[in-house]
Formats: sequence, C-alpha cells, structure tokens
Amino acid sequence: MEVLFMNMSKFGQEITALNKKIAPERDKLIKEHQAYALSRKDFRLLGLAKKLQTMAETVEAIETEAAEKEI
Repeated sequence: MEVLFMNMSKFGQEITALNKKIAPERDKLIKEHQAYALSRKDFRLLGLAKKLQTMAETVEAIETEAAEKEI
C-alpha cells in the first residue's frame, strides 16, 4: 500500500510540474479566446472561455491544497 501511495505522490508531482510548465501558454490562449469572443460579441464563446479559466483556476487550487498537505 505504501508503494502505491509513493507512486501516486510521484504521479501528482509530475502532473503539477507539467501544469506549471503549460500554465503561461494556457492563460495566454484563454485571454486571446476571450478577446476574440468580445470582438465578435459572441457570448457563447465568451462563456466557454470563462469555463476554461474557471477550470484552470480549479486545477491550480487543487494543486496548491495538495502541496500544502504534503508539507
């Protein structure tokens, strides 16, 4: 059981590292998507961009909470 926990912890660390690596590009793309949606006055696209932003914030919050528990 301890080995499984160690593997899960390592996997979580790898996911966190990957997310941190892609976060700047992801945030840039979300902002571009929002700007495009506003320029076209397409509120459906704007809603999708907001959902993407919310999902990204949720992932970051979960990672922060997990990191605090590991410390």
